[in-house]
Amino acid sequence: MKGLVQGFIALILLSGFAFAKPTINTSPGVVSAATYLPAGFPNSGVAQGSIFTLFGTGLGPANFAEAPLFPLPNTLAGTSIKITVGNTSVNALMLGTVDGQVAAILPSSTPTGNAKLVLTYNNSASDPIAFQVVKSSFGAFTLNSLGYGTAFITNANNGLVTLLNSARPGDSVSIWSTGLGPVSGNEAAGPLPGNLKNLKMNVWVGGQPATVTYAGRSDCCAGLDQLTIKIPTTVQGCFVPLAVQVNGVISTFPSIPIAPKGGTCSDPAGITSAMLQNVASGENSKMGTILLSRFTANFANLPLIGNVAISEDAGSAFFYTYAPFELLGSRGVTALNTFGSCSLWQCSGPTCVPDQQALGLPGLDAGSSINLSGPNGAMKLAKSSTGNYGASLGGGGIPGLTNNPPPYLDPGGYTIKGPGGSTVQAFTANLSISSSPISFQAQQNGSTVAECCSNASLTGGTISRSSDLDITWSGGDPNGYAAIFGTSTTDAPQVTASFACLEKNSIGHFTVPSWVLSGMPASGTLSQAGINVSNGFLLMGSYPHFTSFNAPGLDFGFAASLVVSGTNEEYQ
Repeated sequence: MKGLVQGFIALILLSGFAFAKPTINTSPGVVSAATYLPAGFPNSGVAQGSIFTLFGTGLGPANFAEAPLFPLPNTLAGTSIKITVGNTSVNALMLGTVDGQVAAILPSSTPTGNAKLVLTYNNSASDPIAFQVVKSSFGAFTLNSLGYGTAFITNANNGLVTLLNSARPGDSVSIWSTGLGPVSGNEAAGPLPGNLKNLKMNVWVGGQPATVTYAGRSDCCAGLDQLTIKIPTTVQGCFVPLAVQVNGVISTFPSIPIAPKGGTCSDPAGITSAMLQNVASGENSKMGTILLSRFTANFANLPLIGNVAISEDAGSAFFYTYAPFELLGSRGVTALNTFGSCSLWQCSGPTCVPDQQALGLPGLDAGSSINLSGPNGAMKLAKSSTGNYGASLGGGGIPGLTNNPPPYLDPGGYTIKGPGGSTVQAFTANLSISSSPISFQAQQNGSTVAECCSNASLTGGTISRSSDLDITWSGGDPNGYAAIFGTSTTDAPQVTASFACLEKNSIGHFTVPSWVLSGMPASGTLSQAGINVSNGFLLMGSYPHFTSFNAPGLDFGFAASLVVSGTNEEYQ
């Protein structure tokens, strides 16, 4: 009797497991397997014929199951996917499945438009999840498999392009990707290589146009695209931004290392030859980065207030370990692109801070807090977790309407001291914040859309995402570099995009191309103290000058200050 009861209970438990309802995560949802971009961005749809992925629980078996090379099945280890657009339903071509993640190909025959996806595992179906099917949405695979950082690129000898094996100006390289667009033929049966016809395509490397020699499916795999280009002869650096526009849709902005003679790359800020020697020898790199920043947003003609400036000061410090492969796939230490070009970052949530890549790395204990002293006295960067420190240093509210402490980071010298922890011992770093502000004017189609930040002129308005943005400026360090930043955040569910463009300050002019702006989402609404404004900004400042500091327990230490100011804008 006891045995029968135990057997009955076991049967119930096994039945419950076998028929547990699969659950698909709504964030990020159904996304490109190369970029993982959630819905809300102009380039976040899933392209016909591309590889997509989704995450959740109960999606497949406990152990990963991979499809045979060909033919590709509609059902793999009990997992199948049906996509419905209007009155048309298609079955996805399965590539791989496991309990928490599934990868598949969206058939080229899938109609474009609003779609719903249902995943079935062991005869139990998930709730439908919505997503957008588009004709093209190019995404390059990256070395870190996270959708950002160094792109997965091979040279003419089929060697992988990395920080240690850079491409050379003028080289022919292949970008491995997905999302170029649909193909004709039986995708399940085998590869369908060949140049795709009628593609309206532009490729930029470091902001310079690149020549395309092949754009189509690879000869090895269904859904996997090969884009072969010739690198412009005028660009170099460790993190040169790569952008691809197909049929009017811009890609994400991964990077490509380029050096005049190939081999190890170098950048004027961030990556050093010593860091790459660590990587080449297979050693970890223990790093520390400290950033003091002032963000000043100027609002024009607010109801009952008029013009108002809101400054917000912050400090952050990260101490962490990069494994060699993590550094090779990263955005670099400074997370800023090469001079004379623009990068674009796209993130879920209300902010998009590239340096947050450090939060996923093993932290190093540098003590209970980081001490800061300057013209306005002493402050502390509090420890939030091992290796991560930060603090709001003042400001952030509307003067006269909100009760916030005054801004802290006035021009002058600052001393940063770490008391020492179990890994990073006591150190001192010094920074200087400049008193040379930048004033700028931005125009589109001959009309001024932003002017900042002298007392005599302040304009904030609307920035079109389909036109070039021409910016002229004065002030700042005449021997330094100017940084142009833009950011736009949607309403809930919030997504945010930020662009950064760098140029020699002495030039005094830069054009932010429309293809950069086209990756920004339309601005939502920002509310504070009962006042509603657009949740977008255009800002300028001097390029942050990174200085080195030494600390026992660290291989490399960098500290920088960044002071930017600008206007409240609506991106539309």
